[in-house]
Amino acid sequence: MMAKFRRWRANTRNARKLRLFSLTFLLALICGVLEVGLPADEALRGLRNELRARPVDGKVVVVGIDDKTMSKLGGAHYSRENDAKALERMFELGAKRVFYDKAFADAGDKRGDEIFARTLEKYRGRVFLGAFWTRDAVTRERVEILPHSRFRSSADWALLNVKVLPFFLAIEVPERDKIAGRPVFGIAQLASGQPTSRERDKRHKIDLSFRLRSIPIVSMVDAIERSGNSPSIAGKDVFVANTSATGGDVAKLGMQGLLPGVLAHVAATQTLRENVPVDLGWVPPLVFGFLLAGAQLIAQSARRSVLLISFGVIGFLAVPLLLEAQNIYLDIFAGLVMYIVVLVRSRMLSLVQTTKEQNPLSGHANLVALRNVKRVESNTLVALAVRNYAQISSNFEENVEQLIIAELTAKLKAFDSSMQLYHDDEMLFWFSPLEAGEELQHHLQGLNGLLKSSVSISSRLVDLDVSFGVDVASDRPIDLRIRSAKTSAQEAARAGDTVKFFDVDAATASGWKLSMVSDLHNAIMQGQIWVAYQPKLDVRSNRIVGAEALARWLHPVRGAISPNEFIEFAEQNNAIDELTYFMIEKAVQDAVKLQTKATPFVVAVNLSVQMLQVADLPLQVQSILDRNGLAPHRLILEITETGQLKENERFVAVVEELRALGIGISIDDYGTGHATLDYLKRIPADEIKIDKRFVSGIGQHSSDDVLVKSTIDMAHALGRTVVAEGVETAEAFAALVEMGCDQIQGYLISQPVEFRVLKQMLRIKIAKAA
Repeated sequence: MMAKFRRWRANTRNARKLRLFSLTFLLALICGVLEVGLPADEALRGLRNELRARPVDGKVVVVGIDDKTMSKLGGAHYSRENDAKALERMFELGAKRVFYDKAFADAGDKRGDEIFARTLEKYRGRVFLGAFWTRDAVTRERVEILPHSRFRSSADWALLNVKVLPFFLAIEVPERDKIAGRPVFGIAQLASGQPTSRERDKRHKIDLSFRLRSIPIVSMVDAIERSGNSPSIAGKDVFVANTSATGGDVAKLGMQGLLPGVLAHVAATQTLRENVPVDLGWVPPLVFGFLLAGAQLIAQSARRSVLLISFGVIGFLAVPLLLEAQNIYLDIFAGLVMYIVVLVRSRMLSLVQTTKEQNPLSGHANLVALRNVKRVESNTLVALAVRNYAQISSNFEENVEQLIIAELTAKLKAFDSSMQLYHDDEMLFWFSPLEAGEELQHHLQGLNGLLKSSVSISSRLVDLDVSFGVDVASDRPIDLRIRSAKTSAQEAARAGDTVKFFDVDAATASGWKLSMVSDLHNAIMQGQIWVAYQPKLDVRSNRIVGAEALARWLHPVRGAISPNEFIEFAEQNNAIDELTYFMIEKAVQDAVKLQTKATPFVVAVNLSVQMLQVADLPLQVQSILDRNGLAPHRLILEITETGQLKENERFVAVVEELRALGIGISIDDYGTGHATLDYLKRIPADEIKIDKRFVSGIGQHSSDDVLVKSTIDMAHALGRTVVAEGVETAEAFAALVEMGCDQIQGYLISQPVEFRVLKQMLRIKIAKAA
C-alpha cells in the first residue's frame, strides 16, 4: 500500500495536490485551535437563526420598570414600597415565580426597604433577586454585586451574568458561579428547571432564532394599577427588569438589534426548556472537510466532483441548520476553509491541466491529452497531414492554420459527430473503430475524397490535399504510436499517397535504431539497464569521496550496447527523460546505502541539456531526493558545456533552480565546447570537470600543462571544485596533485564498476590499492 502511495505521490500533479492538501489542513487546524473563525461562525449562525425565526411560547412575561413607571413613581429612585406592591400584585394575578434582573444592591428609604423585605419573606422560595460579578474598569479586579444586606436572607439569588461573543452575534449564559462564596445558579437555569451539569464553568449558547420582540412585556405601573391591555401572567414566570429606553439595560442581541437585556435571559430560559444546548465545536466539521477535500482531490470525473460539492453544501449548510433546531451547535469555519480552499485550488489546477492539454489555436485536445488517454475502444490511431499546407500558408498574409483546422474539423465531424480529435501543429489525430485492412483503407480514401473538395479560406476557394498515417500496434507505448502515425502521414504526403500504414515488422527489419526507443523503455522496466560507478578520488584526503553514475545496457540479444549509441539516440528521439530519471533514482538509492559519517559519499549523474527544457525537472529531482531521503548536496548533475546552454535564458534559469535546491552542478567535458569566461560567469556551477583529452597530454605536451594549470587556478579563483577525468598514469596523477587539482577520476583509480565492488573499494585506502 505504501509503495502504491509513493508511486502516486511521485506524479508531479499528485505531489502538488498532496502539498496543497497538507498546507490547507494545517491552515484549517490553526483556524480551529485559535478560534479565528469564531466571528464568521456566529455570523453564519445568525443567518441560520433568521431562517428558523419563530415566536416565543409566552410562558415568561417581562414586567418592565420603564420610563412610564419611573415617571409615575417619582423617578429612578422610587421607594421600594412600590416594588413590594408590584410583587404582591403579580402573585395576586397568579404569577408562578418572580425573577428580578436587578440586584437591589443599594439601600433605599428605610420604610420602603422594610416593607419590601417583609414581602420577600412572605414569598420565600418563589422570588429570586439578581447577583452578578464584573471587572473594575481600572484595576480589572473582580467586583461582586449582591443584594443589600437587608434582603440577602429574604430571597434566593439568581446569577445574571451573560457572555457576549465577538461582534455581538451570539450570547452564552453560565449554569452557575460562586458569588460571595456560595454557588449561585443562572437565572435561565432556575427558570427552566434544568438540572446542572458537573462542569462548574459550563456555559450554554442562547438560541437567538426566537423572535425576542414577541416576548410579552408589561409596564410595572400597569401591573400595580391593573391598567392597560396587559397579557395574563397567571401560571407564568415573571422577569422584572429595567426596560427604560433612556437609562435601562439595553444590549445588541444578535441580528435583532438593541433590546432590553432581560430578553436574553428569557430566550436562554426557553432554550434550556426545549433542549440543553450541546456544542460539538470545530473538530467534527474539520474531519468532514478533511475527508471531503481528500475525496475532491482524487475525484476522477466531473460527475463525482459535482456529487462531492452537493455533499459539501448539505454538510456545511443544511446539517448545521437541522442540528441547531435540536440545540446542537457546530463551528463549521475551519472545516469550510479546508474544503473551499482545496476545492477552489484543485479547480485551478484542473484548469491549468486542461489548458496544458488543449491546443490554443483550435481548442482541440493536444498530444499531451492524447498521451494521457487511459483507455480507448479502438486499436487504430490515425494521423491526418495536409500535404499542401506550406503552399497554402505562403499565399496568405495571415496565419491560416486555424482556418484550415476549422474546415477539416467541420467536415470530419459531419462524417462522424462522435469523433474525438487531437490537434498538433498542422496534424489531426483520432482513434478509428476500424481494424487494419481493406475496410479501413476504403474508409480513409472516402474521407480523402470528402476533405479534398474546395474550402473557403478568407473568401478564397482553396483545394486541400491530405494524407493519412495509421498505427495499429496497440501493444506499444502511446508516444511511439503517435510518432509512428505522424511519420507515416508525412511519408505518405511526400510520396503523394493517400494512406500509409506503419509496419512494425518492416521497421524492425530496417534497422536497430527504429526500435531503440521502445527497447530502451522496456530495458529500463526489465532491469537490462544497470548503473556502473567510476570512483572519484579526493586528492587531499586520499579517499574515494564520490563516483560518477554511468548507464550500461546489456541487451539479451545484441549484448552490450555502447552508451554513446543509445544515449545519443534517446536525445534525438525525445526519450532521454525516462533514462535520466531512472539514472538519478538508482544513483540516489545507492548513495543512501553509502551514507556513513566516515564516507560523505557524493554521486554524480549526467544531465542532457535537453532535460533543461522539462519545466518540472527541479520538482522531479527534488521528489526523488525526498522519497529516498538523500540530502541534495550529495547529488551532482553533470551538464556538458554547450553554446545552447549559455544562449538559452530558460536553460540557465532551470540550472539556477536546481542549484537553489542544494543540488551540485558540474560542467562536464570542460575545454571541448563553447566555454569562455562569460560562460563560466553565467552558468551557476559548483564543479568543473577537465576533459580527458587535455588530461592525457599532461607531461607530454606543454600546451596541455598550461591549459590544465590555468583552468585549475581560474576555477579555484571562482570558488569551484576541479575534477580531472581520464587519469591513467601515475605521472599525470602526480602533475595534477602538484597543480592543485581537487579530485581525480580515471582508470588509474578504477574503471567503472558495479555497486557491490564500489562498496568494497570504499573500505580500502587508494594509496594502498595503488
